[in-house]
Amino acid sequence: MALTIPDMIRETAREYGVDPALALAVAQRESSLNPYARGQAGELGLFQLTPAAAQEVGADRTTIQGNITGGVLYLRRMLDQFGDEETALAAYNAGPGNVSRGVIPASTRQYVADIEALKAGYAGYPVVAEASAAELSAAEPAADVDWEANAGQEQPYRESPALAILLGGGLMLVAGLAVLRSR
Repeated sequence: MALTIPDMIRETAREYGVDPALALAVAQRESSLNPYARGQAGELGLFQLTPAAAQEVGADRTTIQGNITGGVLYLRRMLDQFGDEETALAAYNAGPGNVSRGVIPASTRQYVADIEALKAGYAGYPVVAEASAAELSAAEPAADVDWEANAGQEQPYRESPALAILLGGGLMLVAGLAVLRSR
């Protein structure tokens, strides 16, 4: 069974007690669900993990499943540390130290609003495939992803072109409209 990236995110989120719609919304906002995304400050992958965040949760941010697991675990850590979703999202974006000191930039406030709107769009999204943790491990791509060769390329749904069309059209439109309405 071919697993899609959204399915992998949902399953991992369930495994770690994170709302799957929230995890999908974070990955959407961070990378547009592009597993090859690179940030200007060295962030990588779907959840735009920094080396420090990946090390903190013991994840390999260079593989698709490792990045998903690391992103979900880091989000879980922020939820546990701050106790509410809004503050946890601010910490995911601006850093827990900044949020603890009360430093929340306007861009972070917008980030939180964007994710809340995206989450609403994902809340009713149907599950395409159910997979166990064992199936997710078996589906792991090779660990030697050539990040340099893939940098800047949009390849968000390599595993499922049909889902790319579905998400690229309908869901992204719905999520985008939700973001616009929230502003």
